[in-house]
Amino acid sequence: MKRWTIWMILGVFVFSSLLCTTLPAPVLAATSYTVDTAPTVVEDGPRKMGRVVIKGTSKQAFMGGDRAEFRLPADFYFTNYAVGSQNGSDIEVVVQQGFSSPETAVELTPISDAYINDHYIGFKLEIKERSGADDKEPEITIFFNRIYVPVGATRGNVTLSVEAEENSGFTSTSLVIGKVEEAQLSLKVDRTPLPSLLADSRVGPIVINENVGGAFDYLELSLPPGYKWDASQTVITPGLGLENDYDKDGVEERAYIFKIIKDKYGRSVLRITFDPVKNRPSETKGKLTIDSFVTLEKGSATYGDVNVAVTGSTNPTPTTLRIGSYSEQKVTVSAGTPKKLYGGMLNQDLADITIAENAPGSLIANRRTVDIELPDGAKWASEPVVKVEGTTELSLGLQGGRTFTQGNEGRTVTFYVNNPSDKRAGRVVIKEAKVNLAVDAIGDLTVKVYDTSGKAHEVSVGNIISPVSVISSPPNLLRGQQNQVAGDIEIREGTSCCLLARELWLDFPHGVFLEETPAVQVTAGDLKIGTVQLATDRSTERLIIPIETSSTTVSTLRVTGIKYRISNSIADGDLEVLIGGPAANEVNYGVKPALFPSTEWVTRVVNGKVVSDVQADPPPVSANKQTLVFKIGESNYQVNGVNHAMDVAPFIANDRTFLPLRYVGLALGVQPDDILWDAKTQTATLFKGETVVQIQVGEMFINRMGAKITMDVAAFIHKDRVMVPLRALATAFGAQVQWEAETKAAKIIY
Repeated sequence: MKRWTIWMILGVFVFSSLLCTTLPAPVLAATSYTVDTAPTVVEDGPRKMGRVVIKGTSKQAFMGGDRAEFRLPADFYFTNYAVGSQNGSDIEVVVQQGFSSPETAVELTPISDAYINDHYIGFKLEIKERSGADDKEPEITIFFNRIYVPVGATRGNVTLSVEAEENSGFTSTSLVIGKVEEAQLSLKVDRTPLPSLLADSRVGPIVINENVGGAFDYLELSLPPGYKWDASQTVITPGLGLENDYDKDGVEERAYIFKIIKDKYGRSVLRITFDPVKNRPSETKGKLTIDSFVTLEKGSATYGDVNVAVTGSTNPTPTTLRIGSYSEQKVTVSAGTPKKLYGGMLNQDLADITIAENAPGSLIANRRTVDIELPDGAKWASEPVVKVEGTTELSLGLQGGRTFTQGNEGRTVTFYVNNPSDKRAGRVVIKEAKVNLAVDAIGDLTVKVYDTSGKAHEVSVGNIISPVSVISSPPNLLRGQQNQVAGDIEIREGTSCCLLARELWLDFPHGVFLEETPAVQVTAGDLKIGTVQLATDRSTERLIIPIETSSTTVSTLRVTGIKYRISNSIADGDLEVLIGGPAANEVNYGVKPALFPSTEWVTRVVNGKVVSDVQADPPPVSANKQTLVFKIGESNYQVNGVNHAMDVAPFIANDRTFLPLRYVGLALGVQPDDILWDAKTQTATLFKGETVVQIQVGEMFINRMGAKITMDVAAFIHKDRVMVPLRALATAFGAQVQWEAETKAAKIIY
């Protein structure tokens, strides 16, 4: 071989070797990406996404000048950024290792939204120097602290697209940095079993969990009627993502605002919101725990489950949350035989009241109260004595063995339960109870007993009888005329001693004058009266009847010789005379101050009808007597021997004969259209000529032309008919009664 050929071959070999030592190899898959926990977030607001960690596969993964573009999904954006430090920016890029100058090794250039300033939809990342200077593989972390998620964002993955420049150390890929879900709050009561709610009971803990960060904004829990949230015993405790160390002192603040409001339906609502200064929506899902107490409004709640209605800024589940139940407590309340009481009298004895437990502990302790409330028109004369029977464990909070008087104008007394019964059920007996009654009070006296659970029990402790009943025959009277004779007025005591040794007053209407002092006689009983006087009080004429000695037997007064001068200023209609005064109204005139100052008169009676023209009085009843026969247990009656059918038969109850009001009225000649029934007030009204008779179910009197005819038993409904005591009904229509014991037949003659 020639020499020059050998040198040529050697030259080519050397040149090729030099080329191999100076040219770098191409970069392939120089980096890897990891997403450290992609959180679930909600739409409409700044949300924290998962952080992205970029790692080089070798120390020389980046040669400097490497670039890649990172883009968010459509309509997602951020507003600020930082490189080299963590200072709370929306996006932060931090070089962890692998570069000689971590603060300047990376440059971030935001990609702006084409239409909205300061909204960045992505960024370009450029490596400014070679990696591997610290003899470590490069590592860069991108923190997505706040990415704004648009309203209506598609549910599902939030994908960050990475597009690397050719021959760059970056790798093109798609990364899931979060997931959008619909916000939801789930609620549960973290207690088993659920409590039985009483007068003042703890509820909860109620635990509220977010399904995603930012789900909680506000929440409202509405109690059913009869319950109220107790703000003084409500505690809100945040947890997990909803905790917040606002002042950076290492202690999580409970910076949540709650308030108790009443909604438009009158319900008590617990509303929980963020403190606008110390709080912001959670970035990771969190929870709140509510501990509270509810109070029971006495007599208002209904038995059964107690459910709160749940509403909020997101979709709470469930929308109705059961927090407990309210069931009838094992307490029964009873009373002895009702006492006879009289309106207007002081210090009248009531029947004893017994509150009995059916099981030990039914009366709840911890200073729970038992309240005993009288109705309007009644006030306690003194605090009753309270005794415990049947157990030694039950102890009460009393005042010298007696109840305490509350407000409510003297109508309510109370005592506490300090310790409950344990081994044996107990009884609480209220003794020596005395009452003062307004002068116009009448009928059953029913007290309400509120037990320690707040439940109201009603018991009758007395029957109130009017101290007097009054009747009169009201003639027509001409306006502007003198010396017009009115009907007599008959005043009958409800019982002996009803009229005290004081003055009985009859007050006549303004504009009506007596021509002379009427005569007053005692027509029955042993009542003693003094000289009758006529006086004028505030331009109203008053007949004063001095009672010198109260009666020992029921007495009747008759006022006769009543002659009127009727002023032209008087309107047509009933001329009513008021009956009252110190003799019948001890509660106002026997003590100071008056106990019932707004109630002065026992009753009133119509003593005439003022008319403007001459009108004939109602025609007198025919001299031909009518005989009506009603037999016990038979569903027909006779009028002058002619049978008529009824749909209910008369009967005897409590030693009294009861007749159906409608058929007695028809038998007496009342037309069917003149028998009226008011279902709302349960009042029957009968019109017969000029006579008007009214009877209200449950009341112990018949109203005849304004005069009250007292009954010793009340009218009631039986088989859809109003049943009335025979004699009182006959008296109301001016009829006579005969009783045939053998045939059990009642004859009414009129």
